[in-house]
Amino acid sequence: PRKASRSGSMDEGSSSPTNPYAMLHRGQSKRAPSIPVGDGLAAVMSRKTEAPPYEDLINFPRAKDKDEIRCVMCGLPPGPGCVIPRQNKDVCKECDKSTWQHCASSVYFKWCKGCKKF
Repeated sequence: PRKASRSGSMDEGSSSPTNPYAMLHRGQSKRAPSIPVGDGLAAVMSRKTEAPPYEDLINFPRAKDKDEIRCVMCGLPPGPGCVIPRQNKDVCKECDKSTWQHCASSVYFKWCKGCKKF
């Protein structure tokens, strides 16, 4: 059997999501494998694009109650491979360390542990 990926996305060659929650994936942001450096960084910074609001950055809707909690970025529920601190607005510890890129605007962003927002 195929294993679910950390992102909760569809497995290669599969015609259905690995879990029903994957149907809610909005695909608004993706993990940035690297951030630009040198001239590339200067070009990104010169755009001075406003960061989109929280709701436009997250990939999954926030939980309505504690039984539905999942990471708003990767879609995983709390468990051995996914810890979601209460103060993190449903962002897991793996996703709060990642650099993300908003797909529509190409803006890079990270979770601020001090401000508790992206």
